[in-house]
Amino acid sequence: MNTTKTLTFIFGLNIQNHAADEVFVYNSDRLIKMYEKIGQPNKKTIYCRGVIDEPSIVLEPTHNKQSFVDEKEYHFLFKNMGEYIREH
Repeated sequence: MNTTKTLTFIFGLNIQNHAADEVFVYNSDRLIKMYEKIGQPNKKTIYCRGVIDEPSIVLEPTHNKQSFVDEKEYHFLFKNMGEYIREH
């Protein structure tokens, strides 16, 4: 049986305090990563705050719930988010 899962992105711009620009990553309503920066540090900074809530079938958390098993998929997700935010 296939069930549809929702991948939720909530983003906003922070024009007052650029030091507080970060993204929080949740996995099935559980905080896995916090204060993650979007984009590469040597490129133009993206001033954005965000929350990502992704189901367990998208990225599987490690046994201690502090990271993800497939780091390549995690970095691919953040790379694509950075490109999307730069376009908009």
